[in-house]
Amino acid sequence: MAIQGSTRYIAFGCSYTQYSYPTYADFLGQHFDYRENLGATGAGNRFIFHKLISSLDVLRREGVTLTENDLITIQWSGLPRED
Repeated sequence: MAIQGSTRYIAFGCSYTQYSYPTYADFLGQHFDYRENLGATGAGNRFIFHKLISSLDVLRREGVTLTENDLITIQWSGLPRED
């Protein structure tokens, strides 16, 4: 993870977040020192939720403290989509 004090951006979501062409997450990420796009094409809300919780747990175990300078976005999928 990035050095404490730098700005971080982490994106979670479905194909609107991570796809073969640049998405909003790629454009937003350009404005941060560290960026991670954890979106997945075809991801449903259950996958997105578990990826978010798992990633936050990893950050906590590594001693990373998020600050007001960091940004996390979550692009939820449509309700009918099943994982």
